[in-house]
Amino acid sequence: MSIVLSLTGCRTQEEKMIDVAYSAFEYHRNDLLLDNIDFQGPILKNNIECFKPDTNVVVYAWYYTHENDTFWIYTEIDKQIKKDVSVHFSKNIDVLVENRKKWVLEQAKY
Repeated sequence: MSIVLSLTGCRTQEEKMIDVAYSAFEYHRNDLLLDNIDFQGPILKNNIECFKPDTNVVVYAWYYTHENDTFWIYTEIDKQIKKDVSVHFSKNIDVLVENRKKWVLEQAKY
């Protein structure tokens, strides 16, 4: 037990932030039924189309490209990890979610 505590204490702030971001990403990806889609990331993102992040946050993003469309899931994390994580989506995420729901319903028929 003390080994686990000492190992987690040696983690950098960046590693902790990535873990928090990844947890939020996974939760929302599963909630949207996008868990079987192979998103790429995380990557640090500065220019975001759908919101303007605060100066005291870091934004990690995951993306999925299908044909000519790229779909984004953004996690906005306070640098001190004291505030809740904000999750944002690209404007076109609804298209991906609707197509995924249709596919799930089609698979359920069989």
